[in-house]
Amino acid sequence: LPDNYILKRVSKLKIPIHIVQGRYDMVCTPAIAYEVAQKAQNATLTWVIAGHKLEHETTTALKLIHQQVSV
Repeated sequence: LPDNYILKRVSKLKIPIHIVQGRYDMVCTPAIAYEVAQKAQNATLTWVIAGHKLEHETTTALKLIHQQVSV
């Protein structure tokens, strides 16, 4: 994809968007997650104390979001 392809188009999405971002993720940086959440109309951003890999805090946050969405 071209640079900033998703970021330029994320505001067009009308569906709920849930972003779980590791505070110490240096591959997918927190700044980008924040920017996407700001540009998306229906986004919630959840910060976890984690890095890039799927850690306990990340899976816990994902499970909680899934429970809320499924209700």
